[in-house]
Amino acid sequence: MPPVLVDLGLGPALAYLVTSANERDPDGRVVDELDDLTEHDPGSRPPADVELAIFRIVQEALRNALVHSRAHAIVVEGLVGVDQVEVAVRDDGAASRPTPSPPPNGAVIWAWAPCASARQGSARPCRLMVARGRPSG
Repeated sequence: MPPVLVDLGLGPALAYLVTSANERDPDGRVVDELDDLTEHDPGSRPPADVELAIFRIVQEALRNALVHSRAHAIVVEGLVGVDQVEVAVRDDGAASRPTPSPPPNGAVIWAWAPCASARQGSARPCRLMVARGRPSG
């Protein structure tokens, strides 16, 4: 597991991915618009396997957007909470290979993982969306 993820949690680890991407990209095209609800309470993190899965998916989505999309802007946006994780990676570029029929609103991938809540004793879905289309904002 990446040390930043182990030590600081998903929100700071995703911010680190954005910072690292901008350090490698001379145009600084990646923007962090994440809302980390866990930053003031280290005990309120999503489960470690959920954090790692989302970290790796966002890492690959950023790499793909930087290498293949010819985007002018890439936005990592969403919410990180103990019971809810929603992260979208959006770019305004064109895919290097056209898809036969692009999905509406640029949605490409939805991945679901359970977010268990120790306080509520139940699992709620965590959602990650990787999207192609104009970044919001």
